[in-house]
Amino acid sequence: MADLKKSYVTINNRQIRVLPERAGYYPADDMPLYLQKLEERNKPKERESRKDLVQGMVVVALEGEFAAKRVVFLKQVDGFRALCCGPEPINKVPFFLIDERFLLKTSTVLDLKVDCENVDINSVFECNKDLEITSNKTSNMVKIEEEVLKSVKKVKFMRCYLETLFNINENDGKVPTTF
Repeated sequence: MADLKKSYVTINNRQIRVLPERAGYYPADDMPLYLQKLEERNKPKERESRKDLVQGMVVVALEGEFAAKRVVFLKQVDGFRALCCGPEPINKVPFFLIDERFLLKTSTVLDLKVDCENVDINSVFECNKDLEITSNKTSNMVKIEEEVLKSVKKVKFMRCYLETLFNINENDGKVPTTF
């Protein structure tokens, strides 16, 4: 019995076996079209930055050191990251960077008129790394934090809202079955 050499086509790290013609199978006419559709369907999609985040919006961090904490969104940074601040005197969250995907927006927006362009991103704590948190606040960060604290004081119960952790009870969103 003749040993037929098996040949494979690799598409997006997947190997698809191609049968030789002498095996008794005839190639389908639409096979190249199928492979093209398969390659198109499995190619990674480009990621877009979020447009729904506004400066001063209270968001919930869903990942990292500050998971379930309510923080104030300040600005978007390159690499699909977001600069957020606690502020530290209220909920002990310093300036940190987090991926935009892990921010849950709320309907609460603080009235902030702060210029965050002068913040040195290299000195800000990266949320997904296991580093020790050190407070290397620059003068710009101190000014921004003071403005955030002023806007928090303007809204009644905002300090208490930022201090509490985000929590979803098991009964939230469900219709009660017993009355």
